[in-house]
Amino acid sequence: MPAQFSGEIRRFLHDLDNIQSAFEELFGRKRELLTAAEAARLVTLADEEASLVERMQRLITRRGRLLIEARTAGSKADSLTGLAAELPEDERESLRPELSEARRRTEALRRESWLQWIVASRTFRHYSDLLELMAHGGREPATYDGDRPGAPAGGALLDAAI
Repeated sequence: MPAQFSGEIRRFLHDLDNIQSAFEELFGRKRELLTAAEAARLVTLADEEASLVERMQRLITRRGRLLIEARTAGSKADSLTGLAAELPEDERESLRPELSEARRRTEALRRESWLQWIVASRTFRHYSDLLELMAHGGREPATYDGDRPGAPAGGALLDAAI
């Protein structure tokens, strides 16, 4: 396995570290705004987040090209960890801490992203429920409720019994 892959993996991990750091900082600010219910300020982070996602997608494309190049050179690896495992031992050992740290940070970012999605999703659902409650004055809407006296009968197009 050519030694050039060691340098390319190291450069990739350096760039990944930069993007992960930016995501950690962004997610920290996002968490503060979610906690403080600062919806207007939360929206201002969307462009920054989209830019980071774009940078990450370019990095993923670069990773794919690196793995294709390595396969062309005779590697059987389907990941950077696998590619690093095929390098000479001294190079492999020097990359091990960086690969472990990248993996750890990826998992932490995945968890934080998932938690923030859950908070946003549940908040939206709660908000929708409150709007529904206010719109109907605390009573359930009569839609498709034929068992109650005075409930409207549905037309043929919307009748659930047809």
